[in-house]
Amino acid sequence: MKELFSEKFKSVREELLSLEKEGIYVFHGTSDKIEMLAPKQPFNFNKQTKNLEPHGEPAICASQYSDVAIFMALFDSKNFPDIHFSKSFGLDENNKLTFYVEKIALDQVSDKTGVVMVLDKGEFKEFDEMEYRATLEIKPKMVVSVSALDLPPNIGLIDKDFNKL
Repeated sequence: MKELFSEKFKSVREELLSLEKEGIYVFHGTSDKIEMLAPKQPFNFNKQTKNLEPHGEPAICASQYSDVAIFMALFDSKNFPDIHFSKSFGLDENNKLTFYVEKIALDQVSDKTGVVMVLDKGEFKEFDEMEYRATLEIKPKMVVSVSALDLPPNIGLIDKDFNKL
């Protein structure tokens, strides 16, 4: 795997955003460097039952948006073993990416790190407007370490039930 960071970019985030614009990659964020990504069961939070529920078949989930992968890498539950918190992302009514997390996690993210896997978009199928999925193991094309300095600037606050504050 190739580690990213070219001198022509001011930050890792800027370099990932440049790769995103190429349109041939999708991005997966996690707290652990992984040689091969394998399908896992994705979950979504059900606001009515207040439980995590299976969301589709086991898959590797990725986004065409590198900021989503950075957000997911840093707010990975493994980075916060002593707290449980809610997080969310999506597109607003103006098609702008939005990010939300509970204050307890946002207050503690400054020393966290993660990795963003850069993956071949051709190995994935579009699942919805925010997500691509693959059902076979995949080796990343590139991998980059990220820190809180790489987070997108527009992170809002939510409560444990995903209500915006």
